[in-house]
Amino acid sequence: MKFSELGYRNIIIDSKLISSIVNDDYLMGGLEDFCHQGRIFVRGNPYQLADLVKRSNGGIILSNFSSEFETTLESVQNVHDNIDSDLFGCQPKQMRSEVLYLKNSEKPVLIDLVGSVYGLTYSAYKEKLDCGLRLVYHAMESCPHQCTYCFANYDWASPTIVLPYAHKQLEKDLKNKNIIDLIDRGFPIHIGSISDLASTVSCHFDLLTKAVNVIKKAGARIFIGTKSTHIADDYYVNLLKSISDNIIVTFSFTNLTDLETNLPYNARRFPTPKIQKLTKKGIRVVLLYRPIIPGLNDDMEQISNTITEAIEAGVEQVGIGFCKFHIKILENLKKMESHMYPFINNMEKERIDDNYYPAFSYRSKTADQIIDICNEQKMNFFFLCQSFLNSKYSELETGCCICNPAYWNSSK
Repeated sequence: MKFSELGYRNIIIDSKLISSIVNDDYLMGGLEDFCHQGRIFVRGNPYQLADLVKRSNGGIILSNFSSEFETTLESVQNVHDNIDSDLFGCQPKQMRSEVLYLKNSEKPVLIDLVGSVYGLTYSAYKEKLDCGLRLVYHAMESCPHQCTYCFANYDWASPTIVLPYAHKQLEKDLKNKNIIDLIDRGFPIHIGSISDLASTVSCHFDLLTKAVNVIKKAGARIFIGTKSTHIADDYYVNLLKSISDNIIVTFSFTNLTDLETNLPYNARRFPTPKIQKLTKKGIRVVLLYRPIIPGLNDDMEQISNTITEAIEAGVEQVGIGFCKFHIKILENLKKMESHMYPFINNMEKERIDDNYYPAFSYRSKTADQIIDICNEQKMNFFFLCQSFLNSKYSELETGCCICNPAYWNSSK
């Protein structure tokens, strides 16, 4: 797939990447092709532009830059922190689909959530968030799926941000003593927390393959979070099959098709044939049915049918989670005039810290109904990051979150 086929009309390049890009035939070819129908900006040192032009033999890329580029360059310097969508000829809500930002990886891309993000002890972290996730890798800083409800969509008025050489920083991060200790203790590395490395854009840069190849050298466990059926493409099936003992795919399916308009497949039905391509090759798959939003995807017959299809596909357990709307998400939905804002704003809910959840009575009743469905179909289940549920639900779980090293040790 060419850059021009991804749908973006503007590409921003971090000037610190240019020395790598000029030696990357694949990216250079993509940029030269893109220049026929889009605009390219350089963020940072404008003198790096000369290297890019020289590498293209003064041809297509040179002709793409005009006096307009010179006058707008200063505005692009703070493109991530203070975005002016007018610069790119689009509305703020269109930035994610109109502008692609190729960014340099200067900070760690593999982090321990407990210490570096939440600043808590592990026990306090688990109690507060009902989550055992520690190691997270990201090669994108925003997700092109643009799902309306997503916790990663605090700011839709930002570009799709790709770190094309994040795997090189990953190699450095894997030498960190704390990271090595956590890997030795069995904690898996999560690929796909705030983005989806099986998305169409990510596949274009081959971000998933680069990450898996680096991580497998470290002997670490990997679980890939995705809602993209690209994960079942032959290319990825063969990649994951080679490390099937050390990898789990968590596939998200929600029955929220109208809120997931950028997925690479028609998500009105669970993609059983696609998931079977993975499980028949010995690649373990867990279904995440999350988020459950009152009145939208909580029909029990629909949930039961999804679980039936997941069992047919060879899924080994299902993780269940209710919607969680951070106050910033609500602010953003209102700012972007989303049709979801009145619905969520008027939903019977309760606030816990900076997040809104459906009312406890609803969560409790719905959880009981889903437990009955899972037990009837003999599907193992667990509640995903649901510390606000009554403790009785953790006692009823027949499965275990894949973040927990104990699951990997007990389920082989």
